[in-house]
Amino acid sequence: MIVTAVRIDGQRYVLDPSQDAATLQTQLLAARAGTAAFSTFITSDQVTITVLMTPATTVCFDTVDDDQDRDFAAEVGEVLPSDFDEYTGDFGSDIPWARGHAA
Repeated sequence: MIVTAVRIDGQRYVLDPSQDAATLQTQLLAARAGTAAFSTFITSDQVTITVLMTPATTVCFDTVDDDQDRDFAAEVGEVLPSDFDEYTGDFGSDIPWARGHAA
């Protein structure tokens, strides 16, 4: 399924299929053009998001095939060792070179 997502200051939101991306782009651009303004939209999991837009806010839209994203995530999950610590980025003691310093 093709989905549209918006990334605002690095945070990615998958839009609800009923959300018109072109209308949201216009809304975000208008909110960003002033000093600061709030803008609201709905995500695919039916969460209403309200963001404060300023001239410094970064916005990026992307359209992706959600099925391919899931397939890739499953492949990556198979590649990473089970002792991978996502918080520290540490692979554990099994791979000395992955800890960032010599053993």
